[in-house]
Amino acid sequence: MSTKLSSSMKPKPPALRRSTTRALALSRMNSNRQHVGDHEGFENLRAYIKQGAEFSKELVTALSERAELETNYSKGLAKVSAKVFKAAKDSNGGTVSNAWHFIAEDMGATADTHKSIAHLLVEDLVKPLKMFVEAQHKTRKSLEALVDKRAKCLSEWRGAEAKNKSKCYANARENERVQDQVLDCKLGRGRVLSDKELLKLDSKRRKSEEAVAKSDLDYYAACLKAERARYVLITLMCMVVCASLDRQRRKLVSLSEMH
Repeated sequence: MSTKLSSSMKPKPPALRRSTTRALALSRMNSNRQHVGDHEGFENLRAYIKQGAEFSKELVTALSERAELETNYSKGLAKVSAKVFKAAKDSNGGTVSNAWHFIAEDMGATADTHKSIAHLLVEDLVKPLKMFVEAQHKTRKSLEALVDKRAKCLSEWRGAEAKNKSKCYANARENERVQDQVLDCKLGRGRVLSDKELLKLDSKRRKSEEAVAKSDLDYYAACLKAERARYVLITLMCMVVCASLDRQRRKLVSLSEMH
């Protein structure tokens, strides 16, 4: 019986692997903080722009109703004006008849004014603002779809990353257990192993170290793919474009208020 170990069975120092894992963990934590900040920033901007878009829709509705009121008032006033004209024409004449004739003309002119106001509201405010809101909605939805697609991809790779992390942890625990057995044999602790058992333990040690190395690489690759999927640049570009769209909306709304 022999308890001596070959040099290949000596436990390897885990310092390098630990430092690599520690650096990877720190990088992962920083990446998570940045990703959370970018995601929250985009969601806040999305909510802000959506609120502005809802205001623009309400403004279009209000202006449309105002134009409709102006049109209805113009039609009603024109009818009254026509009745007064007819009544003044059918009378016997005189100053009273002439006075109502001028009143009827004034009412007709007022009706034309309100008709022009309704036309200006529709052509200069309602239609341009409605077209702008619809075009902005399409652009915003396409940008949001791009970000949501990237977020879904990121979620999938984060899931793969979590699975590889668990596998990496399990392999590391198993490797530590085997390394402890090797160390016990080296120090002569526990029962004495035969040559066949030593070879079997050496093979088990090599396999556990290979499994740890492979799981570390898989975990590292999953982290890299998740970071590529995150692609903060797309989110930031979308935020810039959305902010530009909102500036355009506010400018158009301001012009509408001036009119």
